Amino acid sequence: MEIASVEVAGQNRPFTVDNENEALHIELEEAGSVELVLAFSGKITDNMTGIYPSYYTVDGVKKEVLSTQFESHFAREAFPCVDEPEAKATFDLALRFDQAEGELALSNMPEIDVENRKETGIWKFETTPRMSSYLLAFVAGDLQGVTAKTKNGTLVGVYSTKAHPLSNLDFSLDIAVRSIEFYEDYYGLNTQFLNLSTSPFLTSQQVLWKTGVW
Repeated sequence: MEIASVEVAGQNRPFTVDNENEALHIELEEAGSVELVLAFSGKITDNMTGIYPSYYTVDGVKKEVLSTQFESHFAREAFPCVDEPEAKATFDLALRFDQAEGELALSNMPEIDVENRKETGIWKFETTPRMSSYLLAFVAGDLQGVTAKTKNGTLVGVYSTKAHPLSNLDFSLDIAVRSIEFYEDYYGLNTQFLNLSTSPFLTSQQVLWKTGVW
């Protein structure tokens, strides 16, 4: 990752990057609560960490979707953060990709500001609960999905690439709905504010607060 600049209150601040320890050191005028604005860039690689492409074929044509693997300490490959499990924060995700007609993005939380996305191509999602950085996730590409609601009204979705018949998702959706209903009843949970979508590109740790595999 390359850090281009660090600003506090509109003013550039001196900083150094410690690549050996994967750390960023910022010189501040005083201690306390501050809002940092960082300009940075990174790479999408094939090593299945951070942000990476997943490949598949449809009718002999090779395609790809973008997905994430932040567990256990790879969120730092996507954006600057305190990338340790004990550190908690809320996340306001906005993303833009080379979107073709019909392609979509999924993340931990429901999408917001849909009309603006139609004009700008920027996908925005509701603020997450406080959570570790490795729980943040998103997937973007030519996906298809099916949805259903639990008896408590929680919307559940299952998504895949179009390399699979849409009907193949019905079993996963049925199991997902019944599993969520069990946990809602057993623990007295209210999961209606979460985006309970499942996708085959993310790990089994990414449950409830993110798009994952049930």
